[in-house]
Amino acid sequence: MKVQIEESVFERFSKRIRIGIIHLHDVDNRKMLVESQKLLTNMTSYVHDTKVVEQGLIDTWKKKYETSRQYHSIVERYVKLIKNGTELRGRTVIDNLCMYLTLKHFVPIIPDNLSNLEGDITFTCTKTDAEFEGYPIMENMLYVKDKNSAYSVSGDYWRSERSLCNTKSTDVLIRLEMLPPMTAAKFREIVTETIMLARKFTNGHGASKILTKKHREATFKKIHE
Repeated sequence: MKVQIEESVFERFSKRIRIGIIHLHDVDNRKMLVESQKLLTNMTSYVHDTKVVEQGLIDTWKKKYETSRQYHSIVERYVKLIKNGTELRGRTVIDNLCMYLTLKHFVPIIPDNLSNLEGDITFTCTKTDAEFEGYPIMENMLYVKDKNSAYSVSGDYWRSERSLCNTKSTDVLIRLEMLPPMTAAKFREIVTETIMLARKFTNGHGASKILTKKHREATFKKIHE
């Protein structure tokens, strides 16, 4: 399985975008569900009680997606839900971990169920206004597709149900998306923390790569076809 960023992304979206890719297999998405939920709940309480919000990192995605929606990335969405008193709760261990890390670092971190995806994974940009499964998407929006069709807009602005993980998901792709002002060094730290935490909580095995303008693709072995 190849994961790649098309050249058009750097021309139309951002020359400095970086995509962290983590492929995990033999994942146990149920055993430590309670423990992962506790981790997320503690982070949720912290975000709710503190006035310290990395607004600059939230605004980064607002500038890219100038729309009338009430949020422009999952980072902004999670913060607004928490401030409104909503308790975040994932369906799987990996969902809880990704939400926890998203809130900790204010970086979109999204898990995909590889069992429901086919062929290579590609990051590209819309050239005109479009619709994904009936959802309106504007021009120059970064999105992810497999062999069949688009399944997520960057920042989790829109997402197809088929990419969602469940407790039986054992083969998972985690996407981490970085834009300035975050530094490349800090982003590498977050990717490393993510794979280490995921291994600890799921007993999964895997590897990570960071895609950039200079290194636009990586190959992973898909374990469960």
